[in-house]
Amino acid sequence: MTVRNLLLVHPDHETKRRISKLLLDHDCEIIPARTTRQALGYIRVRSPHLVLTAEHLPDGDVENLIQSLRGSHEWNLVPILVLAADANETHLNALERAGATAVLPSHWDSDTMWEMIRTLTDVRVRQEEQNALGISGQLARFGIVELIQEMAKEHGSGLISIDGALPMKIYLRAGNIVHAQHGITIGKKALFRCLRIADAAYHFKGAVFDLEATIEGDLNQLIQEARASNQKLMANFHQMPQPQHRIKIVSWEQMDSIKFTAEARAALEVIKRYPLVRDYLDHLNLPDLVCFEYLITFKERGLIDIITQHRPTAIISDSSCDLGFGQLDQLNVQYVTLRLTNDGGEIADSPRYLPRLNELGKKGTFKISHLEGHGIADKNASLVPDKDCLNLLSAPIDPAYQSLCLKELEKMTKIGFNGQPLMANELVTWVSGQFSVGLAALIQFAAQAAASGDAIETIVEKLERFKKRLHVLYIFPATKGLLGGKATFEIQSWTGTEFKNLVKLGKGEELADQLIKIMTNRYSTSTPIQILIGHAGAEKQGQALLKKINQTFEQGKSQLLAMGPVSTNHLGLGTIGLAFYEEEN
Repeated sequence: MTVRNLLLVHPDHETKRRISKLLLDHDCEIIPARTTRQALGYIRVRSPHLVLTAEHLPDGDVENLIQSLRGSHEWNLVPILVLAADANETHLNALERAGATAVLPSHWDSDTMWEMIRTLTDVRVRQEEQNALGISGQLARFGIVELIQEMAKEHGSGLISIDGALPMKIYLRAGNIVHAQHGITIGKKALFRCLRIADAAYHFKGAVFDLEATIEGDLNQLIQEARASNQKLMANFHQMPQPQHRIKIVSWEQMDSIKFTAEARAALEVIKRYPLVRDYLDHLNLPDLVCFEYLITFKERGLIDIITQHRPTAIISDSSCDLGFGQLDQLNVQYVTLRLTNDGGEIADSPRYLPRLNELGKKGTFKISHLEGHGIADKNASLVPDKDCLNLLSAPIDPAYQSLCLKELEKMTKIGFNGQPLMANELVTWVSGQFSVGLAALIQFAAQAAASGDAIETIVEKLERFKKRLHVLYIFPATKGLLGGKATFEIQSWTGTEFKNLVKLGKGEELADQLIKIMTNRYSTSTPIQILIGHAGAEKQGQALLKKINQTFEQGKSQLLAMGPVSTNHLGLGTIGLAFYEEEN
């Protein structure tokens, strides 16, 4: 009988211990994980019968995990049981609409949970037992190539999954290889890469896969081609550019005047967009050996050069992050100073000008602008000769201003600098989806990565991962109580595109207690976290919140920021922002 195999994703140690005891009592195998990222990594090689997950995880809510699994051809049928933080029926229904197979409220009992787990896993277990017939005992004596050849003899179908940090898979249908994946590469190129890993551990599933073929050709010929290509590549690998090296086009004029073959022209176009060697190899859909041969040929003809040392990365943003000019200078971040303008005049984006906001706001709607000659394109022009420029744009507080910035950067990318086109790494635009404290957290993270010497592509990859574990809340003053009582508050989360209502405080409810409750739903208090609090003219409240949160999360580091006129005009006076995230292990 097949043992039930469950992926348990939960950040809280005590809850995970209780569930694990229940599962072990019923002879289940448990794969523990804390984050969405860990869960997606484990599921590639362990094939669970059920995913049992908390609603709030350190790197984002469960919707991210659900979307990843439901969007996967291989894992879209794995049942997902969510432990909801809120027992409200509307909330539970929303999780099911998002793709959860079933939902349990947080006050579950052991009998109910086990009955639900047993019901959800029964179908998967029976299906796996049926697929496994005739396979047991054979795999131990086969290498990957031998297994493929044996499957070809039997006209078998199945999936070979190879262990590793990247997803590596070979699909067979009726004895023929029809598809392969290695990281982001697919098809014949991916097959050659997979077969290069000769001694890898692998898993086999016998099943028919309904997917579009990306590989055609005689199986024996494919294996021979792969073997010859891989042997030549490995024998000469020490002479090849390394994955972390960068390709630079040095003769644009010659490149435009030469008549290249379609493959060679495609290789040059990929170099323009992906100048890092590893990215060039991933995105040019030719066997790796051929990709390297093009690089060597281009270098011999003086078209390109291979750069072994990265240029430093300059981080560029604007004052709407509310970090303050002194701190931005300390972080070595280049910034555009914004200002608000209307018919009544202008206000520079500095907290000391906040008292003018109400008075000037009566004169008309504000627009965001910058000083003439001190915009984002001007900043890039002064830095691009010596540095790679990473522009962290804020969320579109003023869509017209953001559109202007994007157009300026797009124009600069097309025209180039000093008569030379820019390589993709020399000017990168990254729309953060954040402002105020959220943007501040992203800028600090990017600045630290740049100071560590990371390449600009690596910084962007890290930012994408970091953004998933960043939580941003805003606390808005609501109505005052009767007879001049204490004001109530509304707590909303910022998703990167919109505000989402979380809770409205009733009379007598403490703001700090509600915030701490929300934070502990997403994090274990034993995990170090970083906290940024920003206030729009509410310094005393900000300090009080900071003190209470620091008492609860003793290992957390925290900062108090004063919002400038740009953020305050967008959010309203008295608003408090809170950004927090887990430190990466």
